[in-house]
Amino acid sequence: MTIFVTNKTNIRYLSGFNGTAGRLLMHGTKGFLLTDARYHLVAKNVLPAGFRLVDITGGFEKPFQKLLKKLAVKKLGIEETDVSIALYKKLKKMCGKIKLVDASEVFLHRRMVKTEKEIALIAQAQKITDEILKRLKKWLRPGLTENEIGWRVEVFARELGAD
Repeated sequence: MTIFVTNKTNIRYLSGFNGTAGRLLMHGTKGFLLTDARYHLVAKNVLPAGFRLVDITGGFEKPFQKLLKKLAVKKLGIEETDVSIALYKKLKKMCGKIKLVDASEVFLHRRMVKTEKEIALIAQAQKITDEILKRLKKWLRPGLTENEIGWRVEVFARELGAD
């Protein structure tokens, strides 16, 4: 099944792309990142093998419909828990006879099982968090605002290599 991915966490998980303006069309093992020119350089550097960049600088509808036609999509999975009513209506109109089905759970289940690389990243994140807390204990004092503390946590995290 071809799936239209709109959830930012799923987009990043599947493609490595972390921009604010991007959607992903997954068709088997192939992925198509739909984004505008502002993100092309970043996208080209992070997209894995088997993924293609689709330019939507002039608008989303035509490139999306062209891609659906090229892939001969008959059924399109969408993340119903992430799609607004406005986007759903737009998709319904653009897709014509293509059947829209809920695919919200597909990537949630896939993301539950961790690879060795993901486990290593989780361990690294935990080390960074532990170090942030150590530094924060030394830095905290009465009278600080939540914003000041939040900013300091962000600074410590960045200094320690978090993204």
